[in-house]
Amino acid sequence: MVRHLKALQRIQKEDILKAGGAYVNDGYLVADELGRPSHPETLSGWFENAVDACGGVRRITLHGCRHTCATSMLKAGVPIHVVSMFLGHSSVQITLDTYAHVLPGQGEQAVTALVAEYS
Repeated sequence: MVRHLKALQRIQKEDILKAGGAYVNDGYLVADELGRPSHPETLSGWFENAVDACGGVRRITLHGCRHTCATSMLKAGVPIHVVSMFLGHSSVQITLDTYAHVLPGQGEQAVTALVAEYS
């Protein structure tokens, strides 16, 4: 992944030189030759092509990968505020509203921990 990101960085540097003052560097990871963000449908198309090229890989949308990542982090015990920050949510409440179903049993775990602490 690092190799691909460095290659992308080299391409963006070339684009900046070619475009001169027309390049808008707003820090987008995936941008067109003038620095404008790529349209989400474009990214989804690229992702679908990559999945097809892999052959035999379970089909999932690019946005589905985001959900899978968040769900995996929560199941692994990553604190909700860290997952929220990673996803770029404006508040932890958004993350909770979206992923609370991933956290079943945490109430029971809290009670067990509390009982263990004071037993």
